[in-house]
Amino acid sequence: MALTTERSLEIRGEKPAIEATTLQAALVLLQGSLSMSVGGEVRKVTTGVATSVLLGSAAKTYDATIATSWTSPQMTFRRGVMAVTGLTGALPTQANIGTMVRLVDENTISNAAIGANDLSVKLIAIDGSDYWVEV
Repeated sequence: MALTTERSLEIRGEKPAIEATTLQAALVLLQGSLSMSVGGEVRKVTTGVATSVLLGSAAKTYDATIATSWTSPQMTFRRGVMAVTGLTGALPTQANIGTMVRLVDENTISNAAIGANDLSVKLIAIDGSDYWVEV
């Protein structure tokens, strides 16, 4: 399920952050949203986007709703092992642990087949309704 509010994020085994400067126009990227870069422009993760690159989880909220072209001095994206939700009807199972699973949106994974232009993450653990993935 896509994020509708900011979320504080616990990251285990945090890796060096990635930084970017250009956010897609008219977009609010909430803190904790998994994000991707397409042609140098930061967007929320979505499926089936050619040339997309996974950045990580937004360290804070970035808001480009009042600008036609928005450039930040620095947007930071955290990386490591973090919890996301599973897609109802296509929930990953214990059999998926250690394998790559499909990112559906900025907060959701699925055990559906990974398409040619889909982003994926490694499923590390399942703890109740939390799916721990490596980003």
